[in-house]
Amino acid sequence: EYISKITGSKLHLSNDKNDRIFARSYINESDSIKWHYDNNFSNGKRYTIIIPIYINEKNSSSLQYVNPSDKMILNVIDNSENLYLYEGDKIYHRVTEQCNGGKRIVLIIPMYEKNFTYIGNFKKFLKNNLFANFGL
Repeated sequence: EYISKITGSKLHLSNDKNDRIFARSYINESDSIKWHYDNNFSNGKRYTIIIPIYINEKNSSSLQYVNPSDKMILNVIDNSENLYLYEGDKIYHRVTEQCNGGKRIVLIIPMYEKNFTYIGNFKKFLKNNLFANFGL
């Protein structure tokens, strides 16, 4: 309800166990995620919530995104008291490389305005089964 009030849209969690709430850790040297958009398997808006859980003093890993208005790359400075909310399927973003000894763990919560479409469910099935099993 809190996030729905912020966005002005009634949002809900996915029913898919692979797209619900998960933790992501950047605890090994070079842990990162390349530039991407998040998948949206619905006809509505998809929001990504990031909640920092643990960040040590050596951490070099951070969320970066391209500002849509001026195309500048911006860094998100993690703070364990903050919650980050953005439309991951509309914002081009990445996570920079972790250094040796750095540690960063975040909780990621995808939230949707509408349920997955039939085509969205099929794409999700392919992503969860075929692509994952064959490393594509």
